[in-house]
Amino acid sequence: MSDSKRMLSLMLKVGATAGIAKVMIDNSAVILGDELASPGEAGECFCNRDLTLEECTEIIEKLRDSEGDVQRASGYSLFGASNCNLPSGDKTMAKFNEKLNQIFNEYDINTCIRKIHFIAQIYHETDRLRTTKEYARSPRYAPYVGRGLMQLTWESNYKIYESYSGVGCVDEPELIAENIDNAFDSAGWYWKQGKVLSNSSRWRGPRNPPSYVAIHKPDYPKTSITESYGGETIRYGTVDLNLVADDDRVDIISYLVNGGANGMSERRNYVTTLKRIFKYPQTCVTEGGSPDEGEPETDTVTIRLNRRWETSISTIGEFTIDGSDITGFMLEEKGPDTTVSGREQRVPVGTYNLVWHNGTRFKNVLKLYNSEVSQSRAILIHGGNTAEDTEGCLLPGTTRGVNRVNTSQAKLREIIAFVEEKGIEGARIIITANYE
Repeated sequence: MSDSKRMLSLMLKVGATAGIAKVMIDNSAVILGDELASPGEAGECFCNRDLTLEECTEIIEKLRDSEGDVQRASGYSLFGASNCNLPSGDKTMAKFNEKLNQIFNEYDINTCIRKIHFIAQIYHETDRLRTTKEYARSPRYAPYVGRGLMQLTWESNYKIYESYSGVGCVDEPELIAENIDNAFDSAGWYWKQGKVLSNSSRWRGPRNPPSYVAIHKPDYPKTSITESYGGETIRYGTVDLNLVADDDRVDIISYLVNGGANGMSERRNYVTTLKRIFKYPQTCVTEGGSPDEGEPETDTVTIRLNRRWETSISTIGEFTIDGSDITGFMLEEKGPDTTVSGREQRVPVGTYNLVWHNGTRFKNVLKLYNSEVSQSRAILIHGGNTAEDTEGCLLPGTTRGVNRVNTSQAKLREIIAFVEEKGIEGARIIITANYE
């Protein structure tokens, strides 16, 4: 695009956006009025600017649409759970948008990727923005149950937040759940400086890290914090989660937010969904993108499964993963191919998207879907050895026999570790058939 056309395009966009009077073109200001727009306001980038009400509404609606059962149960309303006692006037999209922008500005959540990760976490912590209070009635840490958008929990954390904010939440814990300002601010505070860690210079993970943390080899500087409550001096180290978001490490952020893998697959999927909504990274100026750029070349995961052997009981194929030395076999149901559920038959050949799945029976595994095979079918890649272990799903193995694959769990862990390292965004499996 020529400079003159680029300038005209940006001016037209600015003219359609109330309150923006200047734009930046190639680091030069084009004066249209009284204000100077940040580079993030050129095009569709969300860096260094507030979200508009329309953008915020679209984000929440698309997150709800990504989970059909949630959308059917709650529509697009906010904080509608029976235990959520926010005033009705604070349960509007306009109020949510206002407070979200305040927190972004207050706690340096100022780039596309930081906003993506923050929204993904609060979306899960609040049960998809349906409540500001934990559902559990009498946990061992009551009355200091999870409250606010980041679910502030434990008396010690309430004391630290009260010292920081001046909110009397130790004596009145409901001030975090029932006051919209505190619900948001406690989340921003936790994100920036609320995670209590040892008072040392760097955080390299816990002593015995889970695999989904260890694989990333975390190494982040700590900030030393001193607060006081009731004459007690409280000192601790903390990690600014903005720094972890800069590295796009949803697994590490999730661990630091909830201390484990609770909802890990959902959090990963929310990040992936938000990247699509934000058109990240292709339009992000912080990442060197541009509104005029097409889809970037990305180092995405591609699993290639070639079906080779079929019997009246099962189908077995060989698989590889692009950019790795991971190979093996996968066992599926017998043929013929079908898109109909409940048939104990394999899915059709084709290309499928991959997302994380965390269900009642199988947790932290991959789920495949496309326009013909919906996510609700729950076609998974999980452990197992024979057709008796699957209902349409794919079972990886290191070796194969007649109607079976072997060492399935080890091969599954290898696949999961690779996807965790590379990231789920854009991941796919391509199934072909070349039977002997």
